[in-house]
Amino acid sequence: ASWGGKLLLDGLIHGSDLCLGGTFIAIFLAIRSSKSAAGLSLQTLITIVGARILHLVSHIIGLHYVPAVMPWALFPLVDCINAFIGVMLLGTFMTQYYSTYEKNKDNFGIHFFEKFELLPKTGFWSEGPVVASLFLYSVVLVVAFAWYTVRRSHDSFLVSYFCCVYEVVCAVALMPQLWMFHKDRRVSQTLALFVLLTA
Repeated sequence: ASWGGKLLLDGLIHGSDLCLGGTFIAIFLAIRSSKSAAGLSLQTLITIVGARILHLVSHIIGLHYVPAVMPWALFPLVDCINAFIGVMLLGTFMTQYYSTYEKNKDNFGIHFFEKFELLPKTGFWSEGPVVASLFLYSVVLVVAFAWYTVRRSHDSFLVSYFCCVYEVVCAVALMPQLWMFHKDRRVSQTLALFVLLTA
């Protein structure tokens, strides 16, 4: 490929990372200015922040994209900054805005447990978001294993399965947020931008 094509690919991948960091900052500023986390899916936020942390592992095990033109150091630097901003956003959400979180609406996957009457009436496991998250991550692990059987690579099982888990996590991360949009029938501009730039 030409120098320009390589620079374009480097720029697109770097731009994607910058967009994700920008969405974390936009969400932080939005919940701080409105003093509310209404409409934001904690399941999605945890999943996206978790995916950014998983993404850091790709640098350690040598799976990350190696730029052809742009300086290599930009990529792990931006990935570390993104993970840090994501963790800070999650911490801010949990410590300052959790009381404004609409957990009754953040119930993607809970209907599976309700349909089969698997939810206890009281206690920790009766909480919708906890069980919904359990459902989401169980689906991720199962689908990742199915994806592993199709997407073979020359790497070890653990490295290949790690890649599959990361890919599936990224694929399903926005589902709880989209579910909340569907239930609310309204979408704030900031949350719409969050979904657009994360996708």
